[in-house]
Amino acid sequence: MFSPRTLTPIIIRRFANYYFPKGIGGCFRFQICINAYKSQSGFMKETGGLSVDLPNCRFFQSRKRNLSRDTSAVKCSLSVEEIKKWNPAQVVSFLESQKDKLHVNDDYINIIKKANVSGSDFLHLLAVDKLKSIVARIPTNKVHVFVDNSNIWIEGKYAVGELERLGSFDYDRNSYYFGQLRIDYGRLLTTVQRERELGSSPVIVGSRPPPNDSLWERIRQQGYEVSLNNREKKVDATLVCSMYEVISKEDPGVLVLIAGDRDYEPVITQALNKKWIVETWFWNSGMSMELISKTNFNSLGNYYRSFAYGYGPDRGEKSYILEITDGDVITSWEDQDIFKWFNTLNLFGWWNWIGYETLQLYFNNTTSLKVLKTWVKDNHQDVQVRERN
Repeated sequence: MFSPRTLTPIIIRRFANYYFPKGIGGCFRFQICINAYKSQSGFMKETGGLSVDLPNCRFFQSRKRNLSRDTSAVKCSLSVEEIKKWNPAQVVSFLESQKDKLHVNDDYINIIKKANVSGSDFLHLLAVDKLKSIVARIPTNKVHVFVDNSNIWIEGKYAVGELERLGSFDYDRNSYYFGQLRIDYGRLLTTVQRERELGSSPVIVGSRPPPNDSLWERIRQQGYEVSLNNREKKVDATLVCSMYEVISKEDPGVLVLIAGDRDYEPVITQALNKKWIVETWFWNSGMSMELISKTNFNSLGNYYRSFAYGYGPDRGEKSYILEITDGDVITSWEDQDIFKWFNTLNLFGWWNWIGYETLQLYFNNTTSLKVLKTWVKDNHQDVQVRERN
């Protein structure tokens, strides 16, 4: 039995930790009898938490079952982040609907109600670390993206070379190899994100995307920064550590891994065990069968024209060339503008600048060349367009 005078005031966090060692769903329940309660003292903001005056309160405790071990007791589909946003009325409504499962009585609920306890303050009272054992972390649709840059680029040179029949032929791999391949990571992010909300900053390991990549602006528009690691060695381990950190801290969402190495299998298993949805995106030729069997696999070969392109001269002299010259407008064009032309026509883009006023576009067939030639002449009538052998 406690003297009521010793309880004025007490810090809620200390109060909760002492009287609710297992959270509100722990071993003890309280029957709180109020002889007098003056709301003027109420809940007051103090350093380190909230303080409360509970004059003339008497506490009785009775032994109850341990809910942390009784899985039949409370099954809530609420996240801690959701509870933080509750207003006082929602806190009271939750307690009233769950009081039998949480072993709280009407007197306790009335104290919470009169004190206008918000969701964030309610979590302090319940000792949030203990509450997590009875409050479920529910899946979200937020996307968390992890990119193995060196892996996707190296394998992509073979995949795109084979798909477009471009570049030289690698007899060791029995495949075309397109050395001029470039990847726009902003467009790649757009492809894998699928208009879903980002849940954290994308993580890219390996070489750094160039300054003119659309990635930087796209990420800033969504309120994030890109997390980069430029190390070329041990990129797998670096990316795995970042993935473990996210799945341990964030509510379950959609983990998007742009890589194909089987070394990622353990962290993917961990994510799946924590109720994450895992998507892998990679080229067919370099994809681990273990990852395919465990994840929602998406082949980059079905989407590469939306984010991959070629830049640099055709040293093999095997392509058909469309050359654009003259016109003041050409000096204002940027690579992103050229990329949009090809995307509009669903063509694979490959080009090279010669100085500031000559642009060469490369094609592996005359049909694609003529399609783009017609489009340029219709939309940019002030430039000169000609075919070259």
